[in-house]
Amino acid sequence: AFVKKEGTGDAQVFFVDDVMVLSPTDSGLTEAAIKGSSVADNADYKADIAKLTGTHLATAWTSPAFADMIISNAEAVAPGTPAASLEVMRGMRSAMALQVSEDLLRMKARAVVPNAPDQPEAADVSDFFPEFDGNSLIAVAGGATEEAMEQNWEQLKQMPEFTQIYDAFAELGITNATDLYALLGSRWGLTFALQSGQPVVGAKLQSDAPARQQELLAGLSQVLGEGIAVEQVDGLGIVAVGQGVDQVTNPATRLRDVESFEKVIDGSAQMALFANLAALQNLPEVAEVLGQDADLLSPFAALGVTATLTGPGESETLIRVAFR
Repeated sequence: AFVKKEGTGDAQVFFVDDVMVLSPTDSGLTEAAIKGSSVADNADYKADIAKLTGTHLATAWTSPAFADMIISNAEAVAPGTPAASLEVMRGMRSAMALQVSEDLLRMKARAVVPNAPDQPEAADVSDFFPEFDGNSLIAVAGGATEEAMEQNWEQLKQMPEFTQIYDAFAELGITNATDLYALLGSRWGLTFALQSGQPVVGAKLQSDAPARQQELLAGLSQVLGEGIAVEQVDGLGIVAVGQGVDQVTNPATRLRDVESFEKVIDGSAQMALFANLAALQNLPEVAEVLGQDADLLSPFAALGVTATLTGPGESETLIRVAFR
């Protein structure tokens, strides 16, 4: 009902048993056609659904034709995005499954992108992320590779705003992808909180080139000025806003000490995000923004997202929402 209400552009939505089907309206695909020639006979469908494993409340699958339709309608779907930049999506297919228990909603999604560029596996952050500040409202961590950074840099160069972006980076001493990778590192993380209405931000940057990172951090410190502390501690780049460096490296509590964190973040991950929804709800700033809708957060304790590349052109994403 939500999908139909919000609209799907040139796509149609219907269910066959417990499987939600998304397909271009001009594809000729219908419920009758699927039941007459079961989607269960589709080799891609069978392979994708089989990898979801477990018992699910509902599953959904998108075919390569759906991705091709998105590319063909790039301007309507993502205004200002050149269709060429979406070409990597051509032939993409995805499968999703939903599980609901008494205190946890879990959605697992797998995507197969045949045209995705090959890249080595990024670092696992599962032992890095839980050590972040437990008082964080929102925290995110990710792994990176130099090859992926090179690809991202090439994509930046294709953007109309690249000159301005390059100039901003150059002020920090960053003139190429190697510099950017040296600064951000193979594992990075960011935390955000509020104290007396003021932002409290902490960043950890674990670099494979600590000497070059230290040079870049020195330049960053000069550009950022007062109120932002920038240091390298035991080979780890630290940026602190609204707090001291020591509070980032040695917080009083850590994410692993937060009960809801362990419910929504579990297993290996190359990217992870945690939002303490219970703490967010208690903030007057959030109540002011949401107004009468503030109670919408009341049933929820936390949100967790993890993502991992599972093979060439294949990824798995887990979204978990813990209830109070």
